[in-house]
Amino acid sequence: MPKHILFVVHGVGVQPAQTTAAAPAWDADVRAKLDQCADPARFAIFAQRKFSDFVDVVPISYDKEFGEALARWKQLGGAASAAHAKSLGLPGAPILEALADIDPNDAFLWSHVADAALYYVLAVERQNVRVSVCDQIVRALKARWQPGEPLPRASIVAHSLGTAVIHDSLHLLATNKQMSKELPNQLAHPNWGFQTIFMLANTSRVLQTDFNAYESIVRPGPANKLDKYCARYVTVHHEVDPVTLVRRFEPKTWKSLCESITLSHYRDWNVHAFTHFLDNPQVYTQIFGTTISSTALTAKEVATAVDEANYPRFGGKFANVPKAIAKKNELFALRDRMPSDPSVLDYFKALKDGIRILRELRDLLP
Repeated sequence: MPKHILFVVHGVGVQPAQTTAAAPAWDADVRAKLDQCADPARFAIFAQRKFSDFVDVVPISYDKEFGEALARWKQLGGAASAAHAKSLGLPGAPILEALADIDPNDAFLWSHVADAALYYVLAVERQNVRVSVCDQIVRALKARWQPGEPLPRASIVAHSLGTAVIHDSLHLLATNKQMSKELPNQLAHPNWGFQTIFMLANTSRVLQTDFNAYESIVRPGPANKLDKYCARYVTVHHEVDPVTLVRRFEPKTWKSLCESITLSHYRDWNVHAFTHFLDNPQVYTQIFGTTISSTALTAKEVATAVDEANYPRFGGKFANVPKAIAKKNELFALRDRMPSDPSVLDYFKALKDGIRILRELRDLLP
């Protein structure tokens, strides 16, 4: 039986598709995190094999298309192009005007903000990205398909901008009945569909353009339903991730068909990072259950993994946050114990104790 295919889709930023001397391929960290979470001390199924031994992880990359789009934008002279778009009355003109003010040397803003903005505003660039993504999915499935056998089972984990990109691409893939005049699309619904679609830091609503994220075919349900392209749909956001603080993906009409998870763990300052999402057992246990089998992990193993005693809210760089909060409370308690008009002696005693608490607090923080 062929392995379950797990397509992983990156978000914004520079995401090299191939490993070079300068940097590893973008999916290396994702693969490493999934293997790390497959802890044999917690999950018996991983006693002899890693997660990657069970599942065929396939990266979907569109960084090349965005790099070319940004190069074209700069070559056209950003500000002038924005002014021309405004003169034509294009809906996205104000966004293009905002891009025109970005410092050409600010690599971070160009690779993060500009990626999302250009995808949202420029239809030609959106289509280039979608065609590339669809082509990668088709090629990956074709390479793993054996004649006479059904197509392999597949799921998706997409992150950030990648959730909008994959949503739009899948809608095209599911609804386009013909790849060409001579070649029917075997991946069109109802011929085929995905098992589970995981959307981490879901931007498919805030960046929706041609297809409504709540009404498209990229939604969960039984395979015999004509408007469903996956069996399960899981959307995940972090409580303080600025990317999903507004226009969060919350399809009221989907009811229980859409599983929504709110994360509140802290392991790094970048709570938006792909690997920061994957680090949480509420996420990775579901990925394991989907891609290996529903019985891969026992109910007890899952309950133990997600228990706050085993996966506390604060860890990594933030492991000392609870102690820091306790020190803050100790400092406030010292203040509250003081009389409204303390003696000079009481003042100096409190000052000494307060300095001690602040030093202890300083030592707790990185």
